[in-house]
Amino acid sequence: MAEVIFSLRKLKMRKSIYLFLFGLIVAGCSATPIKPEQKAGLHSIAVVSLMGNDLEFTKVGFTVFNNDSFVRDTSSWNIDSNVEKLTKEQLQKSSSDFKIIEVPFDRAELTKIYKPAGSWGEYASLDRIKPELKKKLDQTPADAVLVVHRQNGQDPIAMTNVHLQGYGVFYRTLPLVDPLVKPYAIFSIVLLDGKTLKPIATKYVRGVSVEFGKTKISWDDELKNHLSDELFSRFESSINVVIKGNVESGLKEMGL
Repeated sequence: MAEVIFSLRKLKMRKSIYLFLFGLIVAGCSATPIKPEQKAGLHSIAVVSLMGNDLEFTKVGFTVFNNDSFVRDTSSWNIDSNVEKLTKEQLQKSSSDFKIIEVPFDRAELTKIYKPAGSWGEYASLDRIKPELKKKLDQTPADAVLVVHRQNGQDPIAMTNVHLQGYGVFYRTLPLVDPLVKPYAIFSIVLLDGKTLKPIATKYVRGVSVEFGKTKISWDDELKNHLSDELFSRFESSINVVIKGNVESGLKEMGL
């Protein structure tokens, strides 16, 4: 009888845990839209993406001693180029009055300033790169510059106290249940005045893929040490869907 009760409790616990973990797909998204009078005076826009080339893998265990993380390079994904292209297309679809100004921003140099080595939590501020943005905008003026950049925020998937950043793959382990795998993207879309570089409109995104979930994938054997091309490609597809969908909806919420 005791064994039956234990089995029922274990089954109930599994069900409760996964109802909790899967109950949140997109959370913590907030927007500050552009004011009508500001939009009326907006004719030329420059665009730059600083999402970067780091795919963050984060494992959250039952205790902090079970946590782990590592990074994989995603230069081949061309995320920044794709985000810039998508953003420009959406802006031009939104209004024929918007003229896209091609400002030759150096993403690599901006990223070095934006994300200094060894930083944690502070590099999400754009203040650090404003002098470099201003130099380029002085040479090639625009009414505004739209920056899409990686952010950090508290885990939006299992609501742990672990902070995630940019885009990556979340892996959660708990006793008695199979692990959970979820690709995600945490970023901001910010429209800055071309002269003062003060924010005109903003959108903060904590987006989680609807793909993957409960899994048999091993952290050590199939992710950290032997990540296959096939699985890497699946993560690329899932993350691109999250970014694309949130950029499109985010620009609309910003009134652009």
